[in-house]
Amino acid sequence: MLGVAGRSHRGPPVKAGRIALAAPVLVLSGDLDANTPTIAGRQAAGQFTNATYVEIPNASHTPTSESECGTNLALSFIERLSADPRACAGTGSSPEVLTAPARKAAELPQVAGPMNAALRRAVSVMVATAGDAVEQQTWLGFFGSADALRGGTYVANQDESAQLVRAKVVTDASVSGSVGLQGDGFVVAGTVSGHGVGRGTLSVTVSKSGAGRATGVYAGRKVDVRFLAS
Repeated sequence: MLGVAGRSHRGPPVKAGRIALAAPVLVLSGDLDANTPTIAGRQAAGQFTNATYVEIPNASHTPTSESECGTNLALSFIERLSADPRACAGTGSSPEVLTAPARKAAELPQVAGPMNAALRRAVSVMVATAGDAVEQQTWLGFFGSADALRGGTYVANQDESAQLVRAKVVTDASVSGSVGLQGDGFVVAGTVSGHGVGRGTLSVTVSKSGAGRATGVYAGRKVDVRFLAS
């Protein structure tokens, strides 16, 4: 920030330990926010003399996008400069609880097609790894890289594809290569290896419908097979 005569003034606009503003302030915290927990929201509200703190049930980091009550409360506050701290109590549906992810390649949802069990596990691992990388596109866009579920890394490329660096979604297999969107699906290409899958160098294309094709070499044999994802 430039001050008078171009001099630079650094540091916070309000000294530490002082109340920031007396203006009305609304602080919303999602009770499921793992990034900024509710205790941090309360601390933020405590820096203002005229703050209203509201905990939004069943919401995470952006409660105004996940809770209709939170959105309405924020809009109402802009108009009235006041809010009822209990306005959203009991609102929102309970979050979906996911089952524990597979630990072994054989426990993953298996693709269906004319192939032996070992190749089926290898293709299923590549599909699952690509799916995990695609789901983390937002984080890749923000940070440039993201951790795979059970080890290894996804690294963003400039063309919206990503590199898979020993990426593991299960404990007994990893994939190194690349994944990118293709039409309404994706394509993952590289090496899959580990005691749960053997070893292969494959290119796997999957459409939005779940139909796919795997080509390359697996266990020393040429592969060209079509399948359906489960």
